Amino acid sequence: MGLTIFYSGQIRDMQLLPALTEEVMDICDHLNWISKQYYHSPEIPLTGFMFHPPGCEPIWITFREDGFLADPIYYIFKNDPISKPSPEEEFMPYAVTQFAGQDAHMALIKLLRYLSQKYFEEFEIVDESEYWETGDEQLCSDRFDWFTQYMDMESQKLDQLDGRTGESGSTFSERVRHIVSERGWDDLLRVL
Repeated sequence: MGLTIFYSGQIRDMQLLPALTEEVMDICDHLNWISKQYYHSPEIPLTGFMFHPPGCEPIWITFREDGFLADPIYYIFKNDPISKPSPEEEFMPYAVTQFAGQDAHMALIKLLRYLSQKYFEEFEIVDESEYWETGDEQLCSDRFDWFTQYMDMESQKLDQLDGRTGESGSTFSERVRHIVSERGWDDLLRVL
């Protein structure tokens, strides 16, 4: 939960993957961002890498053999009867960027734009801050402020269930997971 980007795409040629991986790993090393290569396995037939600035969920740049981006999380849950994703979710990875902050979000969007132009045949992003679409820093800031206020308000509602008062929206997702595992969805849905 929080401001999120959704993305999809197809690499121009899978032979570009080593260069793409090396370039992103170098950039992440310079920025002190987390990065890690991901290798094909029978359970998750994808190859690529993940990276992210601190506070951001992972950006998965993992490809099927046909060159389309795919989300490894889809493969983890595709046979789960409770959390089974829809087939289109395979091709639409997403990441919450809210808690990395506006500057990291904008840097990430700029990096993705650069990578999309250099390595991708097709690349699309839905950016809830609209920075990808507009390049407008003020609009991005306004969206971050709105999402922060919203997440803080929702976090206050959770106080009724877990008694953890005074926490910001940055702990919202962790709190929701804990409440659902302890009490189930019904109580949570009534409060929210």
